Amino acid sequence: MLGWDTVRRPDRSVPAWQKSVEMKTQYQRWRMLIIAIALITGYVLFGPESARELQFLTRDSPIGFRELVLDERTSISRGSILTTNLNHRSGASGDQSPRSQQDICEKLFQDLNSPATEDEGATVTIVEFFDYRCPYCKTLVEILRELKNEYSLRIIYKEWPTLGESSELAARAALAADKQGRYQETHTKLMGSGFIPSMGYIEHLTKELGMDLTQLSGDMASDETTLALRRTSDLAKEFGFFGTPSLVVGHTVVQGAVTRATLERLILLESSSELSSPC
Repeated sequence: MLGWDTVRRPDRSVPAWQKSVEMKTQYQRWRMLIIAIALITGYVLFGPESARELQFLTRDSPIGFRELVLDERTSISRGSILTTNLNHRSGASGDQSPRSQQDICEKLFQDLNSPATEDEGATVTIVEFFDYRCPYCKTLVEILRELKNEYSLRIIYKEWPTLGESSELAARAALAADKQGRYQETHTKLMGSGFIPSMGYIEHLTKELGMDLTQLSGDMASDETTLALRRTSDLAKEFGFFGTPSLVVGHTVVQGAVTRATLERLILLESSSELSSPC
């Protein structure tokens, strides 16, 4: 009787090529499963239905606007700040009386001295109040650029220098560059720069972008530029803004460091909103 050690069992090993095919098939199945989970998660987090979960504060002024609640803390702390700011508005002349709704809307959406992207039938308008030295404003400019490529948006830029003389210098340079059709390039360069804005940098930027330095310097110091900055400052006071960045997305006010995901959800909600426009 032969022992097991003398019996030659049939070779049932799987060929190498077959193992390779099976491994690839299993890998593809797992890959498809991961992609499916990611798509479902993305829809849940960023789809139209999730936009309904956004929460808002009621604003008494300006009429018709509301405020986005960014987290649980802002619902309480920001509410008290808004009350204080909105009850202490004042224009450049020291007039304590609130401005008319039409005046606010014109300065917000129709001010010809505020640079803006092309309209092209945009479904949502975003008004951005910013400072070139504001750290999160530098992040937000990239977020807005990405969203502009994906959605029908019009972006209006409100130069609001609140962080000192260098901020005002940069704001004046950007508005002056707009007179030469170079606002977007100047805006992008100033936001992307890690330097504190100086006249030396502005002169370098002027040369780099092929602008006329004499004209730029004159426009920076002009009364027209001064008035444009003053109108933006007055408008920020009307809304009770306490710093940059501050946005008006459609008829929703957004103050602070809003994430791309939240801003995208708000855009989707505003574009499908049946609420009447305050303007």
